[in-house]
Amino acid sequence: MKDKSRTAQQKSRKFFQADNPYNEWMSKLFDIIWLNILWLIFCIPIVTIGVSTSALYYVMLKLVRGEEGGITGSFTKFFRENFRKSLPYTLALLLFSAVMLADFSILKAQEGGWALVYGACIAIMAFGIMVFSYVFPYFSRFDNPVKETFGNAWRLAVTHPARTAGILAVNCLPFLWFLLSPETFAAIFWIWFFCGEGISAALCSLLLNPIFDELMPEP
Repeated sequence: MKDKSRTAQQKSRKFFQADNPYNEWMSKLFDIIWLNILWLIFCIPIVTIGVSTSALYYVMLKLVRGEEGGITGSFTKFFRENFRKSLPYTLALLLFSAVMLADFSILKAQEGGWALVYGACIAIMAFGIMVFSYVFPYFSRFDNPVKETFGNAWRLAVTHPARTAGILAVNCLPFLWFLLSPETFAAIFWIWFFCGEGISAALCSLLLNPIFDELMPEP
């Protein structure tokens, strides 16, 4: 006859063990949430959006590879060491965003007959999002000149269409959700605010790591 009490105790001990699957999953979730909060805090000055996003990916790419390391320490160390290097990417992102907003504002104010121009702007915006979706993760892992980083980001995006489509879907989903159903998006806004970017970075990192691993030299 089995000792039910002993069996229950064994299950209880197993549940609270550090390597329990539930505990591991919750630990990763808290890491993602904390990284999201760090990203939000360090993005506040606006001019730090680029280096903050790169630091987010620097840590997240390591997390999905199973590499150990302190979350806060790794994030802040990368931020300090790469702030100046990241400025050209940040300025490019801010300029691109400003131009896109201005174009769509002008088109919105115009009366009919601009469907072709509107479609062209959407295509340009999608292309820009695609490139920047690679630029910051690439910058977080490789130390190249600005021109080479943008060139490689574009080539990687084009040569890996399936993964690029997945990355675009992940990055654009919140904005599309907001545009199509602002009421339902408002209902989950605070959840997205505190963990949305972290989850997006985690999903994108799963897609990006195999691509970046191909670029690493053989040991």
